Formats: sequence, structure tokens, C-alpha cells
Amino acid sequence: MNNISLKEISIAVNGELHGNDYKGSYSFGIDSRNFENHNFFIPLKGDRFDGHNYIKDVDEKAICVLCSYEKKIKNIRSNIIYVDDTQKALHKLSKFYRSMFQGKVIAITGSNGKTSVKELLALMLKKNQISFTQGNLNNHIGMPLTIINSNHTNEFLILEIGISIANEMKILAEIAKPDIATVTNIGKAHLEGLGGEDGVYKEKTKLFDYVKKSGTCFINLTDIKMSKYSKKNGLNYLTFGSKYSDYYVETREKDFFLNLRGETVKISPKYKNNHDLINISCAASIADYLKIEVSEIVNGIENFCGVKSRLNLKKLKNGATLIDDTYNANPGSFKVALDTLKTAKNEKWLVFGDMVELGSDSAKYHKEVVEYALSCGVDKIITYGKESKTAATSLLGEESLHLDTIEEIFNYIVSNMSHDLSILVKGSRAMSLDKLTKQLVEFQ
Repeated sequence: MNNISLKEISIAVNGELHGNDYKGSYSFGIDSRNFENHNFFIPLKGDRFDGHNYIKDVDEKAICVLCSYEKKIKNIRSNIIYVDDTQKALHKLSKFYRSMFQGKVIAITGSNGKTSVKELLALMLKKNQISFTQGNLNNHIGMPLTIINSNHTNEFLILEIGISIANEMKILAEIAKPDIATVTNIGKAHLEGLGGEDGVYKEKTKLFDYVKKSGTCFINLTDIKMSKYSKKNGLNYLTFGSKYSDYYVETREKDFFLNLRGETVKISPKYKNNHDLINISCAASIADYLKIEVSEIVNGIENFCGVKSRLNLKKLKNGATLIDDTYNANPGSFKVALDTLKTAKNEKWLVFGDMVELGSDSAKYHKEVVEYALSCGVDKIITYGKESKTAATSLLGEESLHLDTIEEIFNYIVSNMSHDLSILVKGSRAMSLDKLTKQLVEFQ
């Protein structure tokens, strides 16, 4: 692991070290409740909490803590590095650690599919020394944490980057300085903060501006906006997704074949919808470019079991099928989820939670979800949230079903579901519909 002195860290963050210098490796944490495996505490201030209030809770385990000058801490044994702003210090520290990383940095962003691509690629590279984004630690806090908790001698560092406001990509891409980058697609996600779909395109593609000159970008030719981008920006790039790409998955009757710049290999993916195949071709394109053995690429594809709360299929006790897609929601991911529900041969229900951060066209996008659900043969739509209720009522009138609490939805489902029911549960993370799916799975 990295062997760095506290003095070096204090210089990197423009801070002031109080205590004794120490040289060693660190595991950085921001949550005092889950600090068991960490030894360096970075308290952050949010809208509802201030990590500085919990410094004494980690004092016995911490070698050092960062601390804002305005929060003078007394009577602790840990070394302290005082800084003007701990979040800005986190970013400075991650730039310092990035400068020491000796391997290739791979950055993945996009409106949908970035977590699946990251997990697929990590499986393909697993025989190498790698670090990669854990869970959903992909934002302005999670991505820097991933960098500073990575071993700088590893061969590869895979960074998932999620943004929700304008100029956020510039900040994170400047830190990441990737050797390889991809934008999985451009969709209707975080429209409010990014300034509409054109804003999403503008912000996501800023990632490519920070790829090293010797690096390579990977372009999704199935995405209209991205395919045009590749032709006008003078990038070093390879393409994936369509039959006109360098990398794509071809379907022949019930079989699937991965095309790797002319080499074709049969694959048996567990997830076979069109968006899954595009994700596979994206991850495979990067792995092949990195000269990973084809057998390892295939193993990664065939061992990929999905991502938690993203189109996870679960059998309920009475035999009904639950499709848990509660991680998050936007119009594009809703269409993908409904395409999955559409394949069910039995009765189909949708629990439709509101989508947030869609801006002034939010009502239109909610109505489009209802229209698409009906076109997919959905038999019942249960709405949860103001916007989904308005959309369903406008199209279904008195036939629409709205429930105000997760408990009411749970009780309705368990009282009315049959063994041959397929039920999709989806909404933005703010709707907390994961609580519903947990209750359904645990119901005896």
C-alpha cells in the first residue's frame, strides 16, 4: 500500500499538522459509525450533519483526522491536520494520490448502465491487481475516496463517475485524469441540475476533455448524440454497441456472439436485453484494448450476476416474481425496466414511484412512463408520489390506483397477488421503494 507521511499529506491539502509526524499507509473514512477498518478520519459537513461532531468517536482508532480551522478540537490523542475546508481538502488529497498512481485509470460515466459496466469490467480484470468504485461511491465525495483508498501500485483503477449539477464533471475529471474513458449513454437523468438533455450531453462529455493525450475514449454508436460527438472532436477512440462498431454483441436465434474487432466468440450472458448487450460490449471493448485474454472477458460476462436493486429478479414466497429496480429512476431506465417486465408471460403490475430532478418537463416524462407501461401490456399500475399519481390519473381516470404509504402498497400487494404475477417496483432513490421490496422478499 501507499507509504506516505502525515507531513506530505498536510502539504498536499494546504493544511497544518498538529501532533507527531507518522509515515505509513492509511485507510480513509468519513463515517464514524463504520470506522472499524479505517485509521484516518475526514469529517464532512452536510445539510443535516457535521462530521466534526463525531471526531471523538473515532479517536481511539484514528492515526489522524482532518479538521476545519473553525472547529478547534481539544483533548484527543489523534494527530490533527487543520484545513480551511475538509471537502476541498478531500479533493486536493485525491489529486495527490492520483499523481502517484502508476497504472491505468479508467473512468466510466453515463445516464444509465455505468455501474453495470464498471462491475463487468472489474470481473474481466479480476486476475490483475485492480481497485474500483465500491457500491455507489461515484459522486464528488465517493470518487475521491475511491482514489485515496486505492493502492497506487495496482495495474488498474476503475472509477465510476456520477454527476447531478453543472460543472461537477469538470471538478471530478480534473482529479481522475483518466487514461481511458467512456460515456455509456446520454439520457434524461438529473435534467434539473444539468440543464436539460443538452446539458446532460455537455456535462457528461466533459470527461473526454481530461483524458490523457495518449489515452483512448470509447464511444457508444447506438447513442445518437455520442455517435455524432465522436466525429467532430478529434478523439483517439474506439466504438461499441452497434454492428458498425469495433465491438458489439450479435444475436443469432437464441445464441449470442461477442465481436472483438474482427474476432468472434460465443457468450452466455445471464442478462440478455438490448441494454445489457450494449453494456457488455462497452466493458469488453475496454478489456480487449487493455489486452485482457478473451477467455477472461468471456468469464467476466458469464459470471456477472447484476447489480443490487437494478433489475434483480426475485421469487416471492407464493411464487410471484418481483423485479426490484429501486436503485434509481429516470425516463430511460424506466423504459429498460418495462421492457424487462414486458417479457413476462403472466399478469404484470408496476409500482410506479416518482422520478425526481427532471425539471420543467417532469409531468410529461411521468405521463410517458404510464403510456409506455400500457403499451407493454401492464395490467395494473400502482402509483406512489404526486407526479406519478397525476400522470396515471390523466390517462386512466378512476381506474388508476394510488397509495400514499409503502405500508399501504405492501398490504395491497400481499392481499391481492397471485402465484403467476410479475411485479416491477421502480422509482427514484428518494422514494425509498427499496423498503417495499425488502418487505416483500421477507414476507412469510
